[in-house]
Amino acid sequence: MSYVLLFETDEVARFIKTKVKDGVVNIDDKTFFIDKAKPIMLKTKLGYSPLYILKWCDVEPARNVHTRKLTPVNPKFKEIDDKTVVTPELFRRLIGLKILGNMIKPKREISTSILIPFLAIAVAISVIYMLYVMKVI
Repeated sequence: MSYVLLFETDEVARFIKTKVKDGVVNIDDKTFFIDKAKPIMLKTKLGYSPLYILKWCDVEPARNVHTRKLTPVNPKFKEIDDKTVVTPELFRRLIGLKILGNMIKPKREISTSILIPFLAIAVAISVIYMLYVMKVI
């Protein structure tokens, strides 16, 4: 579980607890690419969790938050150019395309509908074997 500080405007931000899948975070209808970003480690009750600072119009998180100076840090985002604008909404649509969606390989997850019958069969076989060893059957 990781945390995201999402700036909805220049003055308004939202603190969100979310999951990172394959280096991508999905928030509402936006997708942010955070795979190569170095997170800020946020101390929680159970240890440390990564914190990313995101802006509503930038696909990647802020970069200059890791400094050793004692001065206040203002997160710097990429400057937005009208010619090469890739918004989080556009990034989500590009990943959703069947042709471009296969470029980011998602990890395969085992669905629970397949796992439960195999687990039930394994438990049944082990119970029958134990009854056979104890000479009950």
